[in-house]
Amino acid sequence: MKKYTVTQFLLLALVLTAGCKKNDNSPSYILKEDFPSMYLLPGKDWKFFNNNAPNITAQWMQGSSGSKVNLNGFPARSYKNSEDEYAFISGYYAYVTGPADISSWMITPSVTVKNGDIIQFYTRSSNQPGSIDRLQLLLNETSYSYDVGNTPVSVGVFTKILLDINANQTPGGFPAEWTLNSVTISGLNGTLQTRLAFRYVVSGITASGIGVDEFSITRK
Repeated sequence: MKKYTVTQFLLLALVLTAGCKKNDNSPSYILKEDFPSMYLLPGKDWKFFNNNAPNITAQWMQGSSGSKVNLNGFPARSYKNSEDEYAFISGYYAYVTGPADISSWMITPSVTVKNGDIIQFYTRSSNQPGSIDRLQLLLNETSYSYDVGNTPVSVGVFTKILLDINANQTPGGFPAEWTLNSVTISGLNGTLQTRLAFRYVVSGITASGIGVDEFSITRK
């Protein structure tokens, strides 16, 4: 039987320990949300505001897959059973026909971010003929306040635009299937305790509703 010295045993232990360690390149989650139930989100410090024009009922709600509530619905990006089918959040333009001004906000909990952090999420529209959708991802660069003002055009403290999907409100300009969006935070001076905001926003057009799924902020 081969004999090992104390040094050899220590080296062997180090090799085995290193092999069990997590890959240093694996990202760590700052925030992750798959939206299994929007009714739990306020308890997690998510905020919702509707600055729509009067009598416009667009709002963020639980995902729908062609239900009686939302005939224009669609299933979640990935699901294995009927419960998973609705595990996403939907900006839904309900009970209104014709052009309107919509500004419906979904704001993340307070998070601490820095340059290089990566934000990812999937989004899609219900792809209804004659309808146009638009979605912004905004950042509060000064604090973790969630003030969004109180008019369809106000943005409050969310003055930094990270993404503006279909900014020109072009017909067919919003993805009709689940599409991954990714943005890397930059331009900050050190770390920042802040919030990010999804703003479902259209002006003077007929919208159809969008979905957001599998949202995350990661750091390498």
